[in-house]
Amino acid sequence: MAYFLQQLINGLTLGSIYGLIAIGYTMVYGIIGMINFAHGDIFMVGAFTALINSYNHEELKFGKDKVYHNTSGSGGSWNWTRQSRGPRGFFPSGPNVQGDLAQAMITNPRLLLQVENGYYDMATPFFATEFTMEHLGLPPDLQKNVKLDYYNAGHMMYLHDEDRVSLHNQIASFIDRATKQ
Repeated sequence: MAYFLQQLINGLTLGSIYGLIAIGYTMVYGIIGMINFAHGDIFMVGAFTALINSYNHEELKFGKDKVYHNTSGSGGSWNWTRQSRGPRGFFPSGPNVQGDLAQAMITNPRLLLQVENGYYDMATPFFATEFTMEHLGLPPDLQKNVKLDYYNAGHMMYLHDEDRVSLHNQIASFIDRATKQ
């Protein structure tokens, strides 16, 4: 009987957690009309906002009368209604700017694109980025302007010391390539 009661308590506890998560997602979906499972930034956004404010004010001596607001301070003003164009737009819950990116690269053939990817990322779909970049519909001479880099960390590769150094070097190389065209 003790085993049964313990399992009942475990089940109720776990069910309550699932219920709270479901209620949270239902509320978010009801407000912004989309489901976003990448909420890992919630735990760190306050620290990063405080850090950038401190850096701007103390180190750069810039904007002492201004406060940096991160994306969570946008007050829900983001336009999430962007619709996908053409047959390749299959992910209905988020804006799809794939066609805009392709058009920008066709309009400006010197435009370079560098994408940073984390191998071990539980918040953003890894292969979706590769799929999107490979299916922009660009001619081969423009497809070479797309470069994908990979890191052992997740999508916040700057938090992992080795990846942060690699990220710095990749971005520096990208800027050099872009400015020497």
